[in-house]
Amino acid sequence: MNKSKIIYKINKSVKQSVINHDKSLGKIIVIALSGGADSLTMLYSLYSIKKQYDLKLHIAHFNHNQRGKESLNDIKFVNNIAKKLNIPITIGELGKSDIKKLTINENILREFRYKFLNSVAKKIGAKSIALGHNSNDNIETILMNIIRGTGLEGLSGMQTINNQKKTHKSIKIFRPLLSFSHQETINYCLKSGIEYREDSSNYSNCFTRNKIRLDLIPFLEKNFNPAINNSINRLSNIAFTDINYINKKADDIIKNITEIKNQSAYIKKFKFKSLDYAIQRRILIKLITKLTGESSNIYFNHIKPMINLMNAKPGQYLNLKNGWIFYVDYKFAQIYKSNTNQQQLPTIYKKNTIQVPGKTSIKGWIIETEYIKEKDKYIYKEYQNKKLNKIEYTIGLNSFGKNKKLYMRTRIDGDRFQPLGMNNSQKLQDFMTNLKIPKNLRDSIPLIFIEDNIAWIPGYRISELSKTTESTKEQLLIKISRNLG
Repeated sequence: MNKSKIIYKINKSVKQSVINHDKSLGKIIVIALSGGADSLTMLYSLYSIKKQYDLKLHIAHFNHNQRGKESLNDIKFVNNIAKKLNIPITIGELGKSDIKKLTINENILREFRYKFLNSVAKKIGAKSIALGHNSNDNIETILMNIIRGTGLEGLSGMQTINNQKKTHKSIKIFRPLLSFSHQETINYCLKSGIEYREDSSNYSNCFTRNKIRLDLIPFLEKNFNPAINNSINRLSNIAFTDINYINKKADDIIKNITEIKNQSAYIKKFKFKSLDYAIQRRILIKLITKLTGESSNIYFNHIKPMINLMNAKPGQYLNLKNGWIFYVDYKFAQIYKSNTNQQQLPTIYKKNTIQVPGKTSIKGWIIETEYIKEKDKYIYKEYQNKKLNKIEYTIGLNSFGKNKKLYMRTRIDGDRFQPLGMNNSQKLQDFMTNLKIPKNLRDSIPLIFIEDNIAWIPGYRISELSKTTESTKEQLLIKISRNLG
């Protein structure tokens, strides 16, 4: 392309991207500036429309501390750019103590860089972070995904606007240069008289991305297809179109067969089993991403076993990563986080007497009881402190006088329970099934009895028989707690 046209073409394209994604971007944009041709092209193209669209730009530069004096010169360079354009700048760096503790690779460096960029965005109230990724970067990413094993999302590559993980959900990633090659950004800088920096680490074979750029792509161009970049871009566009269609179909179905409640996802098992395999996969990927806030790639190898478990004998579960569990019962499947380590809690088949009033310890559970005169006040408190690794439940029940005995145990065959609001009792097993309590957790849930009747299932429900009424003279206050881990 004639270099005289490249400035107009890139500026026009970036301007259109800003118009198309105006609501997502917001007016304050963090510019990730390395000092290379790509990030400088992005900076100057956004700067050219800054006044027209009332944009507030903020430069952020992260020093990975991997290139010694060269890195320090980069900092001086970007500081001069910021001063010249009168744009505020924040400099961050990977601490030397972190470098000593960590095995440095491209994923670690990326993690620290994004953490820094998001911290800058939060500090200044920005809704978006602009990155200078170009079409070559996108091709490298797609090839990396193929090598690692990927689905349609991995084949579709980078997008102009992307959401981040749950912790940074409000901050978008903006890539306005994906339609242009690295050579075109170099031409932009040369034609504009913009000096840019070269990163020597881009020519090192230490990183997978560099090996793909320096070795694999030239090999494919020479031996298989001189236009391999065009072919991969075409593949990316096809995959993106297909995944969008599948996502829309999955979104329509997911409303009818799933429910997200209390950081858990419930799936209607039989309706799920009737779906096409591609839609099943997409639904599980969407649920995992929504619940965990992490990339579905982390759980990629679990998707097929999860679908297989849907067709297996009920009552089985699969341990996913980071404490997440997939459990399949008779009618429902559930994805939930094992925050309270309930599966490690003890089963207590023998009735244990609870001192009233007083304090009783039963296999790690602490039960405290007292009589209180607040007869008209309904007392209920559920407390889970993940930091302190503790669970605690408090309830006020009808005391029925001071002669009734209080017990605790876990469930046994034949237990019945009359939940609050119901006229008749039901099998405890049916109650737990209706509440979608995972089968592997049911044997460790403590039950509080007044005489022979279940009065309270901590964390779930009190009994109709134990509720306070107008004739209640005093309440029996019960607090049950346990330290976890």
